[in-house]
Amino acid sequence: MVSVGVPIGRVKNFESDAREILSRRYAIKHDSLVAGQGSQELCDRRIATIDEEGVIPHLDDMAHGDLLDFGEVHHHTVVRLAGGLNDLSGERDFQRIAMPVQMTALALMVGNAVAGVEFEAAGDLHKKEDNPRAENYSLAPPSFMSRLSVLDHNRNAAGMTYVYPVVSRRAGGVSVGINLNPNNACNWRCIYCQVPDLQRGGPPPIDLTQLEAELREMLTQLYRGDYLELHAPPEARRVVDIAFSGNGEPTSAAEFPAAVALVGRILDSLALSVPPRIRLITNGSLLDREDVQAGIAKIGLQGGEVWFKVDRVDPARMKQINGVGYEPATVLRRLKRCGELCETWVQTCWFALDGQPVTAAEQDAYLDFLMASKDCVAGVHLYGLARPSMQAEASRLSALPAAQLECLAAQIRQKIGLTVLVSP
Repeated sequence: MVSVGVPIGRVKNFESDAREILSRRYAIKHDSLVAGQGSQELCDRRIATIDEEGVIPHLDDMAHGDLLDFGEVHHHTVVRLAGGLNDLSGERDFQRIAMPVQMTALALMVGNAVAGVEFEAAGDLHKKEDNPRAENYSLAPPSFMSRLSVLDHNRNAAGMTYVYPVVSRRAGGVSVGINLNPNNACNWRCIYCQVPDLQRGGPPPIDLTQLEAELREMLTQLYRGDYLELHAPPEARRVVDIAFSGNGEPTSAAEFPAAVALVGRILDSLALSVPPRIRLITNGSLLDREDVQAGIAKIGLQGGEVWFKVDRVDPARMKQINGVGYEPATVLRRLKRCGELCETWVQTCWFALDGQPVTAAEQDAYLDFLMASKDCVAGVHLYGLARPSMQAEASRLSALPAAQLECLAAQIRQKIGLTVLVSP
């Protein structure tokens, strides 16, 4: 259980009239904080007192820019206000106010996009010296408190520019993403891409100093705080990798090699007993560049790996799916070079287009390609659609049955001898 410190005005006569406890009424949005709990709204929307079941405050009772605190429930509420209201935090007028809510409800509450409201984990802040755990928390925007899920890979989950946590079904845990394309620009345009407002192009200059600060903060939250406990589902509460992925092709950033080196230095400095792997998720189109090869070689030296995209082999079908069409020999040459520099997996997304599954001819061409590349790759990640496309073709796409993906995986294992991991 947790308690919620509600932003309130300076109340001198609390005991005389509990209904006046909320004196600030700047309407932000007429909606409940918890989805589906609009029926909890009371005519006076008062705060529950000690030993009384609490309710979540209505948004109309909150001032824009105020802070909700939540911390461990003792026998009274945790109260601390930000945005010029800190002078109230030392007052004892609020000791008899308590509002316990379950963490699941709180997770739903902060999952809503509430502009101007911030959340901070806290202990008994009006007597902070009695609660050393309070020092383990830090201020963060609402999106940082959202629940992680394989169904939502929000790049703004941590409120940062370059770093974001996600639950990766393919990696099998929490992946710390590095987004070197914050402008949503990519040199490809895959019709199943989940990036909104995707545009063709390259990234802006990357601020490596900011990237370092964000990554150190994120890793501190994950390894020394309780971020995993609060925000990751039980089956995914481990950090599995630091992945260069993001909202475009990461190797298109001029700073890519320097960013890889930076991640390596940070991991070395933390001296973690089980450090996460460094991964690159790439379309492989820039493997002919020396700087890209240098960055991939650094990943290899760190014991990392590359996931190299091969969705279709036929150039015409590749252009339809990925927005570009290369000859199979070109893709194979780049894939082999990547495999020489670092452990490399082929990653392939299969789905139905306009209700039509992958054809037998496409499947045969794909198997032939894998046969030609089997000596330079560690295996295949075969996956389907887990999240909706944000592209214009979204309505034309549909997921394939898991059995169809497993059937292809069995053929790859039997005919080619490669390891195949399936994520329907």
